[in-house]
Amino acid sequence: MLQRVRDALHDIDSRKLEDGDADGDGDDEKVKVKVKVPMRKVNLVHRLDRGASGALLLTYADADADADAETETDVDTAMDQDDSEVAPSTSKSRSKTKTKGATAQLIDAMASDESIKTYIALVRGEGILRGEDLKEKGWFEVNRPMKGESGSGEEKEAITQFHFVAGQPEYTDEDGVERPRISMVLARPKQGRWHQIRRHLNGLSHPILGDTSHGASKVNREWKEQRNMPGERLCLHMGRMQLQPSEAVPEGIDVACPMLDDMLDMLRVHAPQVLEDARPMLEKEGLLVERKDDDDHDCEYEYEVGEYKIPDALLFQSAAAGDDGTVEILEKGEHYVVAAKLPSIVCHHSSWTGKRSDPKRRWNEPVPMLQRVRDATGQRVNLIHRLDRGASGCLLLSFAQTNSDSNDNDNGASASA
Repeated sequence: MLQRVRDALHDIDSRKLEDGDADGDGDDEKVKVKVKVPMRKVNLVHRLDRGASGALLLTYADADADADAETETDVDTAMDQDDSEVAPSTSKSRSKTKTKGATAQLIDAMASDESIKTYIALVRGEGILRGEDLKEKGWFEVNRPMKGESGSGEEKEAITQFHFVAGQPEYTDEDGVERPRISMVLARPKQGRWHQIRRHLNGLSHPILGDTSHGASKVNREWKEQRNMPGERLCLHMGRMQLQPSEAVPEGIDVACPMLDDMLDMLRVHAPQVLEDARPMLEKEGLLVERKDDDDHDCEYEYEVGEYKIPDALLFQSAAAGDDGTVEILEKGEHYVVAAKLPSIVCHHSSWTGKRSDPKRRWNEPVPMLQRVRDATGQRVNLIHRLDRGASGCLLLSFAQTNSDSNDNDNGASASA
């Protein structure tokens, strides 16, 4: 995500247009001139688990440039005169103070008790715990201290507010459709302990669907294999972020990130009544925004929803450059070949490019260098070394045939190289 945000912001900034006079005659007709801007680095203010989704806050790194700068100020200091009847005298001294950068300020804001972070979780269970209907409690607090990752360190305070919005038991509806046990929960953690929401919900016997660390593996498997939950999905979504004003953001931050289609589809297909029961609360919090006609002015809550799709040119740069899967051969000898590797192309398929059967990863990858050189030379080749995916330049390979022709007392071409 860090790199995607960098690329997306750079792409957006690069598309900013300046007005220019087309022919210099002062006419009103303007031409659009693309502005070239440098890549700006960004810093993470917080993190979300791999399978989770939702609002992710980052800062521009250059906003922290002055964070380490020390400023000197005049400070009046009192000189104690214990045995004197006169008022203590004062003198001027120079005091050095450090100003926090935007990242540090927003980290503090995220940790503040006055800030509100609202998550949506889909959990196993109907919202009843030991005979008590949690859905009737409204917002309630779980205060259970917890240790760090893998039980390390000392126990620290961990408080989370929960609201069981809607839920259903396991049943068969009037059309003969089997409905699973599922509830929708809103969560507002006060701290940011390791897996805090996940562990607290598991303590309430309502683990989050897709939670492989604290959830029910059998239930997760059923949702993945028999229902429509994506394989690596953790049904936890950072839906709204409300941060108090700070020097970096004087107006504060109030951003809603509506639920994504994958979680909504799980509800639409398997728990439509849960979705309908939760709709008023979700709309109030800005967590459910559906398309409305331009003439529809009856909506009480209005939200500005920004959407940006990263161009394929940034995800698969070789394709955007007209890549046709070929390769430039720089030099070819009897036993070796040197090829020109382009950036964004891997040397060979590996775990980084996913399993062969995964259509979302490997088959979206540009043709690896190993295959390109095989196709160009018509011979099997071996890699002598590797270059990182984003790197480019000379790539040395040997012909596999010269290796098989070598006898036991003679090194093959690859070993010699």
